[in-house]
Amino acid sequence: MARIQFETQGDLSKVLMQIEKGLPEIAKRAVYKGAEVIANQVKKELDNLPIDNRRTGNEKKKLQGVSRMQKEDLRHSMGISKIREESGNYDASVGFDGYGSIPSKKYPQGLPNQLLVRSVESGTSFRRKIPFMRRASAVAREKAQDAMQTEILSSLKRIEEET
Repeated sequence: MARIQFETQGDLSKVLMQIEKGLPEIAKRAVYKGAEVIANQVKKELDNLPIDNRRTGNEKKKLQGVSRMQKEDLRHSMGISKIREESGNYDASVGFDGYGSIPSKKYPQGLPNQLLVRSVESGTSFRRKIPFMRRASAVAREKAQDAMQTEILSSLKRIEEET
């Protein structure tokens, strides 16, 4: 826990004014640090996704993973969104964007990466369920909170040293 000592009431008001001015920037940096921890865990889980190079599956013989190309597409399309602020709350998302690199008749631009992730995460009639995003967020939750707290405390310490 951070500890700040003040000599006079004037020092306290100076520090509080500095914190108030810097609060949006502190919050954004902290949220980004937390999202970064989660994104790194998602990348690890992506690396562990099983490879199944069959083109199709069915209810009796479901796909057990993704193809090598789909795995690469997911790795390249994963990222962190811009930090959004709404009513004093800051948030960012870790997710997938864009399209796969293999066009098809149904998807001439390629299969949407978000659709592929949703089908892998929840399973379908032809694909086995592999909840890698849930697993990543569960594993990284505490680490992300710790990273955010560390960032906030170091920012407060810098403000204290500046005043």
